Amino acid sequence: MSGKKPVPPLTPERQALVDSLGRFPEEEAARIAVARHAGYLLDELQSAARLGAARAAATYAPMDGATFADLAKCHIRGACHDLLRHEVRQQNYHRAAEMASHHACSQVTPLPEEAVDPRTDDEVSSKQKLGSYVKAKLSAITLAFWLESEKTEPDPETAALLKPFFTAMRADVGELRPSDQELLRCVYAEGMDLREAAAQVNLAYPTAKVRHRKLLSRLRESFEKRGMEHP
Repeated sequence: MSGKKPVPPLTPERQALVDSLGRFPEEEAARIAVARHAGYLLDELQSAARLGAARAAATYAPMDGATFADLAKCHIRGACHDLLRHEVRQQNYHRAAEMASHHACSQVTPLPEEAVDPRTDDEVSSKQKLGSYVKAKLSAITLAFWLESEKTEPDPETAALLKPFFTAMRADVGELRPSDQELLRCVYAEGMDLREAAAQVNLAYPTAKVRHRKLLSRLRESFEKRGMEHP
């Protein structure tokens, strides 16, 4: 959650310090939950508070003017606020990913010649067209996901998991022509539709539509060659 090391087992003397706090960790966590409108996180906050109390006991060294209760309050409140900050980051991160995916899906529509026509397409050709369409849509989602994730802060574990994907995407996009990079930026970073993006980069809309699909296909093929799966 916060990247801190786990608390080692406490000695009986250190555990006695935690016990001296009574119900304060749970009560403080409940107070913070009410103040921050985070009642749905009460159990997690109380667990964080107990962990904060244990960390305070593990690190406590008597000093002039500093009691264990004072140190424990700081650790308990810090642990609760760390959890709340983490929750906000995750909500923002996943909301951005969902918005990006929705945006990407709305951008990718099959060309007339690629759309399934039940009057003329048999089962095999229909499946081929649908499969191609789904792959293009997945590419759009992953591209938008990458662009949007740059605006948020995933937790360290998720960031480490996605880092190879982000690095590869940056490298691939960086090799595109400046006009193609600008087209993708307009669509995914600026939230324009393809007509607006086409006007921004001085392309006819049909040309921009074809180029957009080709760019997504090129990026998807690059990932497949790298042996990378869509996140």
